[in-house]
Amino acid sequence: MMFDTKMSACFITHSLCTIAILTSLFSRVKTTPTGAERWRHPCGISNTDTSHLPPVPTRPLVEIITGMLVLIKEGQEYSSNLQEKFAMERVQSMRHVAFLNSLHHDGFPNVKTATEGDIQNSVINVPKTHLDSYRTLAIALVFIEKMKFDEDIYENKKYSNDILIMESKLYDILCHMDEVISTNGDSIEHVTREVMSRELRAHSERTTRFARDYITVKDTSKIMDYLIVQYSALKNHIQQS
Repeated sequence: MMFDTKMSACFITHSLCTIAILTSLFSRVKTTPTGAERWRHPCGISNTDTSHLPPVPTRPLVEIITGMLVLIKEGQEYSSNLQEKFAMERVQSMRHVAFLNSLHHDGFPNVKTATEGDIQNSVINVPKTHLDSYRTLAIALVFIEKMKFDEDIYENKKYSNDILIMESKLYDILCHMDEVISTNGDSIEHVTREVMSRELRAHSERTTRFARDYITVKDTSKIMDYLIVQYSALKNHIQQS
């Protein structure tokens, strides 16, 4: 009888541990985006063999940047509109909005107003400008991916379409950047989901998650402002060369 009791205790303990592990794994899968990291292939991946086709003609740089500027301005509009919606409907308190405007996520690109020195550096080292801008936007998209993922799970997709529209526009911009970088023959050092900390990913409580998402959209809008100034100057420089 003692043997059976010990065996039963061991079995129960083992079962509980197994359940705990499986529950933990299931929870992680359900609350964390997985699969391909889209920012690595912003223009999409084709499964069609095109090796027998002639190479696609390279577009003039000024043409690519002109199209990119249109997209950046649209991205700025979408992100600022979503920021306003979050402020009015989720943060609500203007005092709290002012406080959140002063905060910045660890791991998120530093956002600032473009200075004359920044513009000069962008024009002097154009390849670096494209690579840095690509990385900045890719990191923002890591945060936006998680924001949309949580919106689908916790908020019944209330703002999922708004987030998707903004996200899609940012990927259009990233695709243009990828085209320029590929044309230059440069290689991109891609970011991973690890740029967003576990602490920021773990925000399942509504208030903290709403604050996190507001800061993400707010700083994404600032990135768009910076890119507008940067690429407008770059376009002017190319046209005058």
